[in-house]
Amino acid sequence: IENYVDFFSKKGRKNLVTNYFKYSTLLEPSYEEVVVICRPTKKVLKRITPPKWMYEAAKIFDMEDRMPILKNATSKDADDGMEALEIRAFNDVPMANILAVSPKNKLVFRPADAFVFDFVSVATFLALAGSLKFDSPKLDLLALVSITLFA
Repeated sequence: IENYVDFFSKKGRKNLVTNYFKYSTLLEPSYEEVVVICRPTKKVLKRITPPKWMYEAAKIFDMEDRMPILKNATSKDADDGMEALEIRAFNDVPMANILAVSPKNKLVFRPADAFVFDFVSVATFLALAGSLKFDSPKLDLLALVSITLFA
């Protein structure tokens, strides 16, 4: 903080006090641009069908031709293809509204992901510390690659 505020001069202390009482505006942090790539879920219309016992009763009374056709649960429709990818771009999205532009399914952070993150952090730190301690070109290259790839 010493680089930003000069405590030891009269002008620095005066600027500190005037900035403390000066009118300021609070800006909410926001993303300049958010690009969402998602595959929308297929909209399935639910058909109302009579219960299975009604089909059996209609069969007993020889009236099954008047009932709607019963589809098997294992049969698939011909149009079961995957939906196309959608790309949506949003500008100046506040951090509080980031979930509003995201798709319905959220990202999941599992304990295994935390372990990998910690392992990569420790490996990068060890490569950097070894590079500084032993001054080896191989360790310099390893530290540079690990910081570049994992940062």
